[in-house]
Amino acid sequence: MSPLFRWAMRVYPAPWRRRYAREFEALLDDLRPGWRELWDVFKGGLTMRIATWSSVPAACAVVGGLAGGLVAYRMPAVYASSATIRLAADPAGSPTRFRRADLRVSVDDALAATHGRPGATSVMLLHNTEGQTTLRVTYEDPRPEQARRVAAGLTSAILAGPTAKARTAQVVEAPSLPTTPVAAAYATSVGTGCAAGLALGGISVLIQRRRARAGTA
Repeated sequence: MSPLFRWAMRVYPAPWRRRYAREFEALLDDLRPGWRELWDVFKGGLTMRIATWSSVPAACAVVGGLAGGLVAYRMPAVYASSATIRLAADPAGSPTRFRRADLRVSVDDALAATHGRPGATSVMLLHNTEGQTTLRVTYEDPRPEQARRVAAGLTSAILAGPTAKARTAQVVEAPSLPTTPVAAAYATSVGTGCAAGLALGGISVLIQRRRARAGTA
């Protein structure tokens, strides 16, 4: 028997191989099988393994995690440029808490003017009280110059917007040219891949078991 067929037979569960391996090898030697038969042997072992191996979802989760890590590794480098802005309430006016929704018009206009992408923009509230708000605006892009340019445009738009005009605005940290790319989100990609693989593995086991029950009914 060729090494390929021996490898394909190892896909079958161990109890099956202990009982039927010799007879199966003798049958294959008599038939002199080709590539189509090799695929049939492998498919039969895989089907039997799925029907009897309860750890198939775990194996699929491992494969999914590896795939997620590979995707993260192959993604292009991304650079982030950020600005920190402090907004103080007008002492003459009534103090109110800041809402990120108040920046929506300013941010959207700045993105349109600088050809930025909404999905690459984030606004994080670092401190928010009735008297003072500190927020960080970040833009990510594969090009460092573009990241700084859009971050600067977002900062200017926020300072010129109605929210900043109603308060005392101050740029605590201006956008700078990033020199180091943002670390790839390996944990997120691997976790997503594991979850997807686990779900697909569980679904495949359920489908295979239902088919097995239908075949014996």
